[in-house]
Amino acid sequence: MNSKLKAAFSVAFLVSAATIIFLQYQTRQKLRVENDSLRQQIDQLKTDSQPAPVPDERISDDDRNELLRLRGEVSALRTQTNQIARLQQQNQQLKDSLATEQRRQQSAAQILEQSARDRTNVLRQLNAAKMSAVGMILYAADNQDQFPTNFNQASAYLTDPAVATNLDQLEIVYHGRYSNLANPSTAIVVRSVQPWKADGIWTKTYGFADGHAITHAEPSGNFDEWEQQHAPVLKNQ
Repeated sequence: MNSKLKAAFSVAFLVSAATIIFLQYQTRQKLRVENDSLRQQIDQLKTDSQPAPVPDERISDDDRNELLRLRGEVSALRTQTNQIARLQQQNQQLKDSLATEQRRQQSAAQILEQSARDRTNVLRQLNAAKMSAVGMILYAADNQDQFPTNFNQASAYLTDPAVATNLDQLEIVYHGRYSNLANPSTAIVVRSVQPWKADGIWTKTYGFADGHAITHAEPSGNFDEWEQQHAPVLKNQ
């Protein structure tokens, strides 16, 4: 009985050992397969990470010469383009300078033209004031020493066209007797009705009791004080 039990235990032990060995073998085989799979994946990753081979793109001498020629043309065109841009800029600067000079010359010409007109007007007004003052003196000599009250009364003494055409711009400021004036050389008897600008300055023309005439300028345009200083003064005052 003991021998049979020992034999049974021995068989069971051997079977268990064989089962364990078989399971270990299967595990090793499975691990080997997984290991091989992992190794293949690693090799594939290494292959994928390698740079792609560069194809041999060697160019011929003709192609190289053509490329150099094209590069030279591009460089020449770039230089020409820069030169054209500089020329255009210089041309625009010349146009601007010419336009500025033309405006300056035009402005200078306008100033000269206006100045010439101003001088002509001054001379015309000055001549009219002088001749009207002389005409008033002549009128007084023929009319009991009395100055005229208006230019129509003295029209016979103011026949000069240069005077007659400008009388509407003048006014008589003294209507008394010539002999009553204490200051004939400084007494205004005729003057411009309104001031005008000569060379940009307000100006009026004055004729005096002794027959001379002047133009007087006031930058402010206010002639009151100056006219009061040259008002007629009577002898009995």
